[in-house]
Amino acid sequence: MLSAGVISEHDSRESLQEADVEEVRNVFHLYLNFLQKQKFEKLIKLREFQRNLPIAQHKGTILDALKENQVVLVAGDTGCGKSTQIPQYLLDAGYEGIVCTQPRRIAAISLCKRVAYETLNEYGTHIGYQIRFERHRSKHTKMLFMTEGLLLRNLSGDAMLKDFKVILLDEIHERHLTCDILLGVIKCLVQHRKDLKVILMSATINIQLFSRYFQNCLVIQVPGRLFPITVQHVPVPKEELRSKSGRLNPAPYVRLLNLIDQKYPAEEHGDLLVFLSGTAEISAVQEAAQQYAEQTGKWVILPLHSTLPLVEQDKVFDYAPQGMRKCILSTNIAETSVTIDGVRFVADSGKVKEMSYDAGSHMQRLKEFWISQASAEQRKGRAGRTGPGVCFRLFSEAEYDDMAAYSTPEILRVPLHSLLLQLISLGLPDIRQFPFLEPPPVESIQESLRLLKALLLQLISLGLPDIRQFPFLETPPVESIQESLRLLKDQGALTEEEELTPMGKILSQLPVDITVGKILVLGCLFKLEEPVLSLAAALSIQTPFTQKSFRDALNAKKQVDSDHGDPMTLLNAFHHWL
Repeated sequence: MLSAGVISEHDSRESLQEADVEEVRNVFHLYLNFLQKQKFEKLIKLREFQRNLPIAQHKGTILDALKENQVVLVAGDTGCGKSTQIPQYLLDAGYEGIVCTQPRRIAAISLCKRVAYETLNEYGTHIGYQIRFERHRSKHTKMLFMTEGLLLRNLSGDAMLKDFKVILLDEIHERHLTCDILLGVIKCLVQHRKDLKVILMSATINIQLFSRYFQNCLVIQVPGRLFPITVQHVPVPKEELRSKSGRLNPAPYVRLLNLIDQKYPAEEHGDLLVFLSGTAEISAVQEAAQQYAEQTGKWVILPLHSTLPLVEQDKVFDYAPQGMRKCILSTNIAETSVTIDGVRFVADSGKVKEMSYDAGSHMQRLKEFWISQASAEQRKGRAGRTGPGVCFRLFSEAEYDDMAAYSTPEILRVPLHSLLLQLISLGLPDIRQFPFLEPPPVESIQESLRLLKALLLQLISLGLPDIRQFPFLETPPVESIQESLRLLKDQGALTEEEELTPMGKILSQLPVDITVGKILVLGCLFKLEEPVLSLAAALSIQTPFTQKSFRDALNAKKQVDSDHGDPMTLLNAFHHWL
């Protein structure tokens, strides 16, 4: 038997344990209440932020307009909130089957996550996204964010887009080739689907062009919410633009970091967004800026471009550690598609790389150009979203005055052979009647279809419809299209009845240049996949042997030189490296 003392000691311990458990329970409840209070306070701040956005005053107007009209154009300045809030207004109004298009993957993903966060949803459930090779959606998804190109390709399996009841086309002012085609498709679609609702979203750039295209559709203009922005022109002397190796000289950008450190204390929060023309330029500046950041301990250097893994892209949205600023080195991806909170300073190189036709190789190449004044203003606006900002323009006022007012639409500056094949593969009306927003030049269409001579295959027709009635956003001259189609027939891309051949269908589905696509197809047919993949990659880049930064490699190049040209030489160099 246990003694009374032992029993008493046991009861005492049990009481202490119960008291401890109760104390832990109370502390845990306090912690949960604290977290709940924090979340509630964040939610209150979020809802207040949403109410203060310029777009909020137009919520009722937008929803009423959509009830009464099939197509509505919302033109909003930087910071008005159209891209994040209008999708939520549609959900609040009970709409389902909503698709929101974006020109870039990062925009589709970041907007999906933001809208899901603001609607208290887990992304991938009611609100999802789908890009090439990746999708987060479920059977309960009511709203889907995707790229323009992916929605266009969906037409091949669902010509009437029956899965969607509302289509939001965002950033249409960027005038990508796929966007122009998509606008033409939607123009046709609304005539056959009276239940379909369309919202066009654009910056306040040339909005009357889009309104007229959709039979003078209703335009709702929303002002932005920009704080004052100081513009400082700090032109870089010509001799400082490039180093001796031919790479971009990073010194002017490092000087800007130092200037900000000297003039604006770290307590005055604000990150720096640097616009550069391409990835090579980003790498050059990143290397030098990283050294400066390590010396001062005041900066976090982050690159941002479309070829970065999504995990790396997401880092630009994180907050910088206390007492430090972010320096984001970006291509024009951050000009309109992506909004990064906390940016107070913008450094604008004034340059952009765009696809341009190389007559020598019959290929498209990235080439550096001056941006337009409209793009310069878009970039400047990134500095004034959360407070007074500063825009450093690394070019003179005279150079700004010489810039074109607007960027040249892609449809007016690139070959259209991929476009023509894709239109035919979709079974769309005749290209001769497509109502282009701005007609492509005669030479562009002639050259585009001349390149398709390389197909050289007369194959069985697929019986696809004629494309003569396709409503292009901007119509090319009829005689140019006729000549182009004649060349397609001569080279076997089309039958005499202007129907797509099997080879043409395959090429229209490959997201590469037509010439490269045919090389890949023939490589598979002849069991030469490995060398052909390398050769196709070599054809898709600017050869390093012609860049000034690789002059030291010219002697080494002689060991791998091929009489068949640079692509084979580069293939030899690749195998030599292996």
